Amino acid sequence: MKMEFRRESGGSYMILPRGSHNDFREKMIVGNSIDGLLPVYIRNINNESFFYYDIHSKQSLSSLVTVRELSNEDLKMFLGCLSELQCRLGEYLLDNGKIVLDPEAIMINPQNFKPSFCYYPDKSETEEVSYLELAEVIIQNVNHEDEAATELAYGYYELVMSGQYDPGDLFERLVEIESNEAEKLFCETMNPETVWQTVEMTGEEENFYFKEASSDEPEDVTRFLLVPMCVCSAIILVAGAAYITVFLNKDILNYIGIARESYIVAGSLLAGIIAILLVAIFHFTVKKKEKQDEIKAEEERNIDKIPIVTGKMEQEEYERSSDYNKEWPDEDTVLLSEEGSGVNLGKGRRLIGNAEGQSLNIEVHKTPFVIGKLKGRADGVIDIKGISRMHARIVFEGGRYFIEDLNSTNGTYVNMRELERGERAEIETGDVIKLAGAVLTFVDT
Repeated sequence: MKMEFRRESGGSYMILPRGSHNDFREKMIVGNSIDGLLPVYIRNINNESFFYYDIHSKQSLSSLVTVRELSNEDLKMFLGCLSELQCRLGEYLLDNGKIVLDPEAIMINPQNFKPSFCYYPDKSETEEVSYLELAEVIIQNVNHEDEAATELAYGYYELVMSGQYDPGDLFERLVEIESNEAEKLFCETMNPETVWQTVEMTGEEENFYFKEASSDEPEDVTRFLLVPMCVCSAIILVAGAAYITVFLNKDILNYIGIARESYIVAGSLLAGIIAILLVAIFHFTVKKKEKQDEIKAEEERNIDKIPIVTGKMEQEEYERSSDYNKEWPDEDTVLLSEEGSGVNLGKGRRLIGNAEGQSLNIEVHKTPFVIGKLKGRADGVIDIKGISRMHARIVFEGGRYFIEDLNSTNGTYVNMRELERGERAEIETGDVIKLAGAVLTFVDT
């Protein structure tokens, strides 16, 4: 299976040749948005058909593991999503054997490590990466200093090695791990000393806590009933006053064209009209207050909320909108990140230049060295529009420096030449590197 990666019209795609035609699996993956699978469509070029998988804003598993080792949280997210996908595919009459497990084809959201897999209807079982080989890749790249991550990685390996691997087994194991972690956290929090301190109180303290607790509920109930009771009382009083006024002053009816003898009916009618008006005003006021509360609650829920974007068109529209930049607020460019693994190069070399008026002086102090917008994943953070979360990577091998594009939206240029996805280009002192609106010169320290 020959994979090709291409950047077109601001999007990035993984392209695979289309062999069989009109297969029901094709209709399933093209016509449905299946959570956990890469969106795909079919394109015909020069009498040949290809599957175009949308990999916009994602990184391959093979790229990410070169930057950092897998943590326990990474593995739980990755294996949990894989297990759910394997169980979900049956609903679409799709078999798990067509999931491409090549680390280069498994695309990860670098922000939360959620994976998206390629479902290839023409996949051949004999020539592709197996679940066992994927388990070996995980073991090789897990953070062995993270005891929980190591245990989970080897547990997955044992499940696959047993020859009776079932997605449900993995799901149950992950649920058990979550339960054990929650129980452990509870036990660590509620240690004997904490429990003893909670129970042992003086009589005065006990009375204080119980009085406070018992006074809350009646106060809330009283506050809740007070307004309706007052309104009802007001309605009764006003309606009664209207009725009594008509009863005592029957001559008033002459002014509105009603006979004095009809004072009982007129008084009742007037009282009823006033009561209806008051109820209507009260209802309108309550509804208005409820609407204001709903708007306020919605605004509070939307604070720091990142939009959920699905599909190629929605993603492109989102990134063109102002909301995309709100996720990365304006602040000073961060030059170095303490997170991530890699070999320390000492002072190494620097990238000096500017980005939309910002002066940049980034020290390439380790290898691999990732440049991008995502703090915590990138070692050199450039926070401007157009820079991808993980845009490019510099590596030091054999005494030479290389730069590689990491599936960025706007591309990586070396001396005005655009690099293909995954292409490594050697860079030397004086070379000019362009990343979206950032223009940098590679210099000696």
